[in-house]
Amino acid sequence: MALDTDVPCTGAEKYGMYHGRPCVILKMNNIYGWEPRPYYNLTQINNIVGMPTWLKTTITNHYNKHCLPLPKKARKKCPQMRMIWLSCEGETAADEEHMGKVHYVPWQGFPGYYYPYLNQQHYLSPIVFIQFRNITPGVLIQVRCKIWARNIQHDPTNPRKGGIHFEILMD
Repeated sequence: MALDTDVPCTGAEKYGMYHGRPCVILKMNNIYGWEPRPYYNLTQINNIVGMPTWLKTTITNHYNKHCLPLPKKARKKCPQMRMIWLSCEGETAADEEHMGKVHYVPWQGFPGYYYPYLNQQHYLSPIVFIQFRNITPGVLIQVRCKIWARNIQHDPTNPRKGGIHFEILMD
């Protein structure tokens, strides 16, 4: 975080609203016993239809940074790839233009070590803040976020299947 320009997603900073960089908290529903099947293979990731190219690049960079230095045997199940990846985009090209760049805090998804949920005592669900850094004021923006793992289905006609749809308007 660049403390001179970045606005943290904290209550003290009014979750970015005061500075015109609003934050939205995303959390997955707890499904008892469900465990994600992450993507470990970059070839498999690059062949996913519907996954944004920029997310594929982000995952590849993440793999190169954290997994490539590991021995070949350990790369097959690299712990840093045990993620439910997250992508948020505008519904239309106009929405994309008006929402600007989206920043994900603390990760670009939900770490797999939070799963499975088994109704454990003191369990804390993982959350991800998405921050709109260059949002256009006064424009209603439709946002669709998707989560990505091998056992998560998507349906273009139902944004709630494998994701969420919401609208944001900043005055």
